[in-house]
Amino acid sequence: MKKILIVIFLSIIVSCATTQQAKPDEYAHITIPKIQDSCVPAESYHVSVVGMSGMVIVFDNCLKINKLLIVLFNKDVYNQKIRQVSANLISLHYIKYLNEKNNGETQHSLKLIRSGVHEQNWTTMYETIQKKITCTPSGCKPIDERK
Repeated sequence: MKKILIVIFLSIIVSCATTQQAKPDEYAHITIPKIQDSCVPAESYHVSVVGMSGMVIVFDNCLKINKLLIVLFNKDVYNQKIRQVSANLISLHYIKYLNEKNNGETQHSLKLIRSGVHEQNWTTMYETIQKKITCTPSGCKPIDERK
């Protein structure tokens, strides 16, 4: 009887595990070669994080992404974790800059697309998300543009 229950239990677990499907990557079409072929940089900056030199490149309307942010570091400098943390720090500074530049009318955030090595660079790509906001003395909130 125990063996039958175990077999039934295992078959339920296996059937549940096989019915789950991975979500397709909405950014699969965003690759460095496609960016190089199709997009023109809108902004670029040389940056340094604790002595580690890198580059920030911003593309407007690139491969169906309104604002694409790319942070590059030499792949041979430090290790992957330090490069990724440095890219995150730079991207946060960029978002702070955008939020201050727009005088409180919009709020920006980032969505990580991917990180990895391309040729000699550690490349981190982000989509910059922009939402219009309204502010009152009690605080700020996004404007629902569907109305």
